[in-house]
Amino acid sequence: MPRTVDQDPLQKFMFRVLVPGFPNIGFMKVGGLTRETNVVEYIEGMYQYAHKLAGREKINEMVFERGAFRESELEQVYFRTLQDHLHRMTITLEILNRYGDVRRAYTLAEAWASKIEVGDLDAASDEVIVDKMTIQFEYFLDDNNLDYQNRYTAG
Repeated sequence: MPRTVDQDPLQKFMFRVLVPGFPNIGFMKVGGLTRETNVVEYIEGMYQYAHKLAGREKINEMVFERGAFRESELEQVYFRTLQDHLHRMTITLEILNRYGDVRRAYTLAEAWASKIEVGDLDAASDEVIVDKMTIQFEYFLDDNNLDYQNRYTAG
């Protein structure tokens, strides 16, 4: 029986980032999508080993990269954070198949820009300048399974 497109592994060049208020920001690279559960060691006197318990989930920062343009939407996102200390965004990262269908989605809740970096300038190079924006966020709204908040805050 032949394999279908749905059974193919996802390719890393097909993705879309949705930033509220900036519908047309394209990115060339996104990195840092990491989830990790902290390990809590619990030691009892009569055991020669430590019990290892699941602790809180740790979320790393993410870095978004794109070519530099005259008008920098990345700087606008960063300055919005500086001007309004209550400003938080919900950013969605969608991984697509080769036909543009969404196959995975990650939603970053309570996100804000903590750093903006303009790429190096080099008179001997003809490469494109690459701007980088670092995003901090507090948790994932899990589009693939149950909503994170419902899972961990329900009584």
